[in-house]
Amino acid sequence: MEVEFTARQGKISKALRAMAEEGMERIARILGKTARSSVTFSAQRHVQIVELTVQARLQTIAATGKAATVEGALRQAIDHAENQARRFRDRRMEGKRLPKGEKMLTAPPVARPKARPAQPEADVAGEKPSAARPGRRSLCIPFPPARRLLSRISSTAARR
Repeated sequence: MEVEFTARQGKISKALRAMAEEGMERIARILGKTARSSVTFSAQRHVQIVELTVQARLQTIAATGKAATVEGALRQAIDHAENQARRFRDRRMEGKRLPKGEKMLTAPPVARPKARPAQPEADVAGEKPSAARPGRRSLCIPFPPARRLLSRISSTAARR
């Protein structure tokens, strides 16, 4: 991984540089070796601040660590960035889809009968079955907004 160091109001020691590179290698194992990172060390009065930015192919991770010592701030920033990298990797791995050959349905699809149900038989007195009366129609409405349409259809059928 490419690591760029920047120091404001101070110098970076070799031990601090090695510690930062070791932390970046841990993050590189998670995100991939092509990631680039920049580490900025700064101080404000008695607080040491380390800002860490990692740019991977699909993700940019930014972390900040604040502590009384530079080492503590660097550890805090690396831990935060490593946690973000893990979460990103886990999210990316969960979203993977299976190839077409491995997609198997767990249950067969529900088949609807294509034939209409048998008409009820006429009564002994010779009456027509109730479904065969003129003026009555059965409609299958798949969604609720069609209720208004049904009321319009039934009112126009009643006018005839």
